[in-house]
Amino acid sequence: MNIFLLTEYTVEEIKQDDISDLKAPDAVGMPAVFYKQFWTIVGHDVVSVVMNFLNGGAMQQDWNDTVVL
Repeated sequence: MNIFLLTEYTVEEIKQDDISDLKAPDAVGMPAVFYKQFWTIVGHDVVSVVMNFLNGGAMQQDWNDTVVL
């Protein structure tokens, strides 16, 4: 189990698109379908920021914000 927990994250894990299209809008109101539709444009930046955090970098402050609609 420890070996599994120490394994580095992969781009494929970050790109998983198993979230419903209109669920979980981000802080500016963009739903998951936006990221799915424009992944070729925004994907590299998303992966870069998430990989930085997962590898020990600081979490951006607004990532923990809650959006209530």
